[in-house]
Amino acid sequence: MARLAADMSNGIIQQTPNIVRMSDSITIKVKIGVTFAPREIEIEIEDVEAFVSNFDAAMTSDARVWWITDSTGRRRGLVADKVSYVDIEPPLDRTVGFG
Repeated sequence: MARLAADMSNGIIQQTPNIVRMSDSITIKVKIGVTFAPREIEIEIEDVEAFVSNFDAAMTSDARVWWITDSTGRRRGLVADKVSYVDIEPPLDRTVGFG
């Protein structure tokens, strides 16, 4: 879709394309279940191995809060004792069209 930009000084209308940049990295959806919470927490990560090692370290240590950072840089703190499960979805090939 294109956007129109008007130059009021000479009455010329220029058509400029909207630029959408896609990231080259693949994000993977992770769902985290928390006890006594009706909804699960969904985040997207880029490095599965770093996420799993961070999770293992948080669950085996005496830390009360597990800090996680998603692919956009948003940080969330979860009480480590209240995490009931972590579901890591496999990366899917995005298909376009029918089939």
